[in-house]
Amino acid sequence: MSSSALVNGVRRALAQRSSAAATRSFRSTAPKRYEAGSNGEPAYIHAPEMYDIGAMKYRKLTIGTAILSIVLIGGSIPVYAVHFQQTKAGTYASSK
Repeated sequence: MSSSALVNGVRRALAQRSSAAATRSFRSTAPKRYEAGSNGEPAYIHAPEMYDIGAMKYRKLTIGTAILSIVLIGGSIPVYAVHFQQTKAGTYASSK
């Protein structure tokens, strides 16, 4: 028996042995579940300080800037969209 035939025989024997022992199954660990108040911690670590808007620094400036930004972006997007469409169609007054 040549060495390659011997290697093929051993490979075939190992494949049969491992395929007989192998089983197809899905195994996973269960996700760790954190409950509010477990181990003395809240559900979210920063929860007590997260939504304390009354104690926020520069509250009027921050909220005013946020509202102004939302209004300006919300108003400028439709204006830009109409300008873009009319420019592409060639119907915009200043595009001639």
